[in-house]
Amino acid sequence: MKRLLPAMLLALALAPALTQASPEAPNDPRFGEQWGLAQVGAQCAWASTLGSPDVTVAVVDSGVDLRHPDLVGRLRADGRDFVDGDDDPSDENGHGTNVAGIIAATLDNNEGVVGLAPGVRILPVRVMNAKGAGSDRAIARGVRYAADKGAQVINLSLGASLTIDADTVSEQVTSAIRYAQSKGSLVVVAAGNDFLPLENAIVGDNPDVLVVAATDENDIKADFSNSGPWVSVAAPGVHILSTMPTYDVYLTSQVPRSERFSTGYDYMSGTSQATPFVSALAALLFSAHPDWDWRQVEQALKQNVVDISAQNATLAAKGYLGTGRIDACRALGGSAPAPTATAEATPAPAARPTARRWTTTSASARAPTASSD
Repeated sequence: MKRLLPAMLLALALAPALTQASPEAPNDPRFGEQWGLAQVGAQCAWASTLGSPDVTVAVVDSGVDLRHPDLVGRLRADGRDFVDGDDDPSDENGHGTNVAGIIAATLDNNEGVVGLAPGVRILPVRVMNAKGAGSDRAIARGVRYAADKGAQVINLSLGASLTIDADTVSEQVTSAIRYAQSKGSLVVVAAGNDFLPLENAIVGDNPDVLVVAATDENDIKADFSNSGPWVSVAAPGVHILSTMPTYDVYLTSQVPRSERFSTGYDYMSGTSQATPFVSALAALLFSAHPDWDWRQVEQALKQNVVDISAQNATLAAKGYLGTGRIDACRALGGSAPAPTATAEATPAPAARPTARRWTTTSASARAPTASSD
């Protein structure tokens, strides 16, 4: 199943440096189906930057299809697999490939779709097995590895909800997240898909993690999306078209036929899909402001949002959807003053491994739903 190509060693050298403004009409054939890009003002943001190849988003997930034609030019060759313990982070589930495409699928290559930050690089880090589950130890190691490899952004579209999947937070994982922050990484985490105001146990007592809820085309919170005072921002997460592995994986061949996804490209829904929109926007901000630290990027991202309180009155009144829905156009427009630099976080002490099992945070793509709360 796993396919590490020798050509991957050349991908970094051959990848084009997409730093110029985008064409008005990208030739990627399914660009018109990507409503989320239009919603967050992608083309307006691209007039400022497509993202720098010096900026890396680590996709700590189920791996990535290393040969996908819409991703191969954007992947770093030094990814890692913490499930099998090797250097081949090939995706055996499908989830990680979908997340990676939302972030950085190649622009204007006559192929499939486009990522919100098509000029940045993806560091694939596999911590989830073929069925989309993973351990504290694998996730913690993956987060630390991404930080040590210099990833400016770490995307965690995974977790376990407190009181449903987990009784307590994992000190091992939360310690790894604090370590990553101390190394300069912005950590972005999915809120979860339990339909309830439940916390993601992966975050713990860390207000500096960007926690992302999902919204639909009308800026209404997706029915499945968790919410709560710990949510930082919201982003599109319903019926999101992105890349899928070009070979058979668990989600394309082993789940019940009515629930299977297509190879190559397909739609998914979940806070897992909302989270990479936020990670991609963070990567664009790092690209546009190479002198900013992660706290400045986080502040700019949270300040330059669309107010969605009218569509979500009850939740907004409680402060359950963060500052609003992200807006890449506003965030890259320079209308807000540059945030003030602040001190880095201090790593938490190491903790013993636990037996918790984490899962990915995508809902069914076959029945996208939304709630008017």
